[in-house]
Amino acid sequence: EFRQNMPGDRVKTVLATSECPGQEVRIESRMPTMNGVANVVDVKSLVREGDLLILVQTLTITNELTGKQHTTTRYFVPHQGEIGAPAATAKDSEGKSRRSSGVGRMLGADMDDDEED
Repeated sequence: EFRQNMPGDRVKTVLATSECPGQEVRIESRMPTMNGVANVVDVKSLVREGDLLILVQTLTITNELTGKQHTTTRYFVPHQGEIGAPAATAKDSEGKSRRSSGVGRMLGADMDDDEED
């Protein structure tokens, strides 16, 4: 469980669990809002549809005070094609143009041409 202190002595808690690691994750959050306290359950599952592996997100938000609840389900399909270079206006913290993509960094590939091997 992760606890985050927010302004005004408010606390947000987050707990992530999985009964089937690698296929599903359940993230439960409790946080203060303008209308009281919200309980949020975010379930992300990988589902195979034929040859496609689809990410299904089910997000349920419940107001603790009123009991009012809203559920949204979203479906994410794999990206087809190449991932383009960052926008020409993308700058790092020193104001230099960035040429390496976040995806490349996640995969361990540094695509910055400025560095020598």
